[in-house]
Amino acid sequence: MSLATLLLESIEDEPELDPALMAELHQRATDLRSGKVKGLTTEAAYGFSL
Repeated sequence: MSLATLLLESIEDEPELDPALMAELHQRATDLRSGKVKGLTTEAAYGFSL
């Protein structure tokens, strides 16, 4: 399971979150899982590797 999926699942039941935002986050997660879009490495995103 990816970090993005874990983070998304951790906020799904928060009542103050905008439903449109949650729909967007779910779509982005689906796009990542399907390979439609490619995520960034830590180095590309932050300039260093772990």
